[in-house]
Amino acid sequence: MMSTVASPRRSHRLLAGLVGLFLPILVQASVSPLRIFPAEPMAGQAVSVQLQAQGCDAVVQEPGYPRFRIDGSTIRLLVQTIHAVDPAACIYDPPARATFDLGSYPEGTYTLQVERHYDMRMGLQVIQNFGSQTFTARAGTPPWRAPEVTVPALGLMCCCLWGLRRRPWQIAAGDEFVS
Repeated sequence: MMSTVASPRRSHRLLAGLVGLFLPILVQASVSPLRIFPAEPMAGQAVSVQLQAQGCDAVVQEPGYPRFRIDGSTIRLLVQTIHAVDPAACIYDPPARATFDLGSYPEGTYTLQVERHYDMRMGLQVIQNFGSQTFTARAGTPPWRAPEVTVPALGLMCCCLWGLRRRPWQIAAGDEFVS
């Protein structure tokens, strides 16, 4: 007569199979820790936060988002995201970055809490903690940065200098060529 009770070895195989079935879903969702720019802001300097998601998650810009709320020294930011449950819908590669301006703050220590909002099937809405980070706005003036010259601007400047060197109006008038 055959027993209907599953052996412990068979139960372990079944459990391992179920974990293997759902593991790709857990692995493909990727949200990186938030980054604050500049890392050590001065009082009155503009601060922004950068979020990065890939795989089954993406940060999106929608009307009404992001939402800011400041409670004393706590800054709360709610962003709209997309979260795919089906592995076939995990199309958000390579990683996408979203940067949100937080404004400027007086001297002090602040805690930034970022939460994400996404809609699930059948109208279920989820608000999940994205991460939190503390930063300090120090007294003083921000360091001065020299203006940057980009490669296209440098190329344009070289072309202009080369063109001025040739001086076509002098060549047409019969003046000697200056090298």
